[in-house]
Amino acid sequence: MALVLAVAGCGGGGVAVRRQTAPPTTTAPAPDPAPQGQSLVAQAKVAKINVFASPMASTAPTHVLANPTENGGPVVFLVEQQAPDWLQVDLPVRP
Repeated sequence: MALVLAVAGCGGGGVAVRRQTAPPTTTAPAPDPAPQGQSLVAQAKVAKINVFASPMASTAPTHVLANPTENGGPVVFLVEQQAPDWLQVDLPVRP
């Protein structure tokens, strides 16, 4: 399963990213919450990441991020909260 997120802009709050299906690879269990004082980072494994305002949003994504970035690096997110089919992350974009 690939990462799909709903996210919020940097500087406050978070947005949601839904998990998307990607070509079959290995399936890993959802990560446990990071221990206190540590952070959990998610790396996108799909070419385009759809960003939604909330996990329940049924409209079009608010942002679509390309992966890799224009500089050739992978798209990664700081995870604020997680559920089986979505992550709340900080977006690597200006608000």
